[in-house]
Amino acid sequence: MTGLNAGTGDGLIHISTDAGNSWTDVTTGIPDRWILRVLCAPFDENTVYAAISGFRWDEPLPHVFKSTDLGQTWENISGNLPEVSMNDILVDPDNEGHIFVGSDASVFYTQDGGQNWSGINNGIFNVPVVAMKINQPTRTLIVGTYGVSAYKPNIDD
Repeated sequence: MTGLNAGTGDGLIHISTDAGNSWTDVTTGIPDRWILRVLCAPFDENTVYAAISGFRWDEPLPHVFKSTDLGQTWENISGNLPEVSMNDILVDPDNEGHIFVGSDASVFYTQDGGQNWSGINNGIFNVPVVAMKINQPTRTLIVGTYGVSAYKPNIDD
């Protein structure tokens, strides 16, 4: 299967299972907010994650959602995240259940699929994180922030 996904600024999530020839709206169950990142899991082609921002609506609630059936149903995995917008999401390709979210207040991670979240402090300021990527050879999380800089915490420490 060749799966693709897309999130939009008008609050929609679409999934394609045929390399983009057709798309299905799978937004039901998701808050009507900006979809800032949609991500397929590296361990299961049917699992999709979404990071959602309520910034435009002046709503600080965290919105991180997971679907294990290609968006037919969604589960809120925001757990104990702080009340700030979520801007990015990243799944560790080497450790199932390990997820990172970039928020308006730094980076948070979970090792249990989203039940419990903790902050990553390794020199990262309390600023909006807008992009993240894992450098596989060094197991370093590359973090891009809004207006402060980039950071590289090691995620295996």
